[in-house]
Amino acid sequence: MDFEDVIVKESPGVCRCCLSEGCYKDLGSEYLWMEETEVYADMLLECFDISISQHSDGPNGMSRLICEVCVTRLRDACNFKKQVLQCKKCSETTSKTRKNASISATQRNRLIKKNALNILESSTVLPFKWYRHSYLCFFCHKPFRDITELKDHTEKDHKKSSVKSAVMYLKRDEKIKIDVSDISCKHCLDKLNDLDELVAHSKVKHNAVYFEDYDTGVIPYKLDGNKFQCAICSDSFQYFITLNQHMNSHYGNFVCELCGKSFLSQERLRCHSLCHGSKFRCNFCSDTFESLSQRSKHEATIHSSDKSIKCFYCAEKFQNYALRKRHHIAIHHIEAPVIKCTVCAKTFNIDSKMRVHMKEVHLREKNYSCTICEQKFFSRTHVQKHMIKHSGDRIHECGVCKKAYARKQTLRDHMRIHSNERRFVCPVCSQGFVQNNSLRLHLRVHHSENI
Repeated sequence: MDFEDVIVKESPGVCRCCLSEGCYKDLGSEYLWMEETEVYADMLLECFDISISQHSDGPNGMSRLICEVCVTRLRDACNFKKQVLQCKKCSETTSKTRKNASISATQRNRLIKKNALNILESSTVLPFKWYRHSYLCFFCHKPFRDITELKDHTEKDHKKSSVKSAVMYLKRDEKIKIDVSDISCKHCLDKLNDLDELVAHSKVKHNAVYFEDYDTGVIPYKLDGNKFQCAICSDSFQYFITLNQHMNSHYGNFVCELCGKSFLSQERLRCHSLCHGSKFRCNFCSDTFESLSQRSKHEATIHSSDKSIKCFYCAEKFQNYALRKRHHIAIHHIEAPVIKCTVCAKTFNIDSKMRVHMKEVHLREKNYSCTICEQKFFSRTHVQKHMIKHSGDRIHECGVCKKAYARKQTLRDHMRIHSNERRFVCPVCSQGFVQNNSLRLHLRVHHSENI
């Protein structure tokens, strides 16, 4: 190494902000402070709009350095500027909120509907309604099972229908569902990708007036045949009902106080609140129930004084036939009737149970179908249990590990894990298992020759 090429400064560095001498930090380098990266030259430019250039007059010329005192003052100045800007922003937001609050709910609703009307009148989006697992025409409320049929119906029968009348007919705070799978501007026929692009296009090219401080009044869906996609986050769903529930996460203005979930409307929140049991308190005691049927059964059994079913052999009266039958057996020693299945000779105490057995086991009659996926079932009760698959609500929570399940029976099966109840025993080696599927897996792995 040639030492003649090494330049040694005779004096220490000089801070470019206060001209004090010492060993200082470079203005253009990155430094870590409080887990954040700092470049002091950038901070000077951002805070004061001052740019310090690099220059040197010989080997001891002034480089871009800054002392620790000036660094501290620069940080304080930058933080103070951020504070002022943030306060200004909060003040503007508060002012806007107060302005909006000063408008009555009726006026606010009217402005939101005007925004929605602009969207419907200026584009090819399809407005629709949803009721009891069917799409409804936005204008005549005719039901359709298929979205394509609804599109054809709307284009054919409602070309001249008044959009304004249909919008103004809506209830307060009712948002309009629209299909945005194919959006075009009605004025210039430009193709648009999404709702935001449509609104921006209408304002810039056609001078449309939107009340930006208020909601658009619409909820976008992407419905293409049997494909159901969220227009906001692009998540896909097998059924429209699950997509419809998913939209609560994007447009939830009504929040459940018990679990924090948000919902599109007051009506959806009211329906959800039923799963907490808060709406099914007994009218005679403090007990609460998860469903109306459970509360009704409780009141009829425990509190009802209506005993209109008479005993055949004494003056005793009962609330239902099951209690009378127990009374006959216990007090009058009347044997319960034995009703035999004509096919397999299985016995029942009630004729109706025998008829259900015949339908399910021997006749295999499935006269009740799901309104969403068309799967058929033996009874309405089976359909109701199946509907949990579509709704996806997990309202039965384990008190030990907080896991939640859609069905109460699934929760009961899960609780056996905590109680270590091993009721499924291997017929080969007598090893016990909590769940039946664990036993089946054990048999396949260890005793496949015996299956």
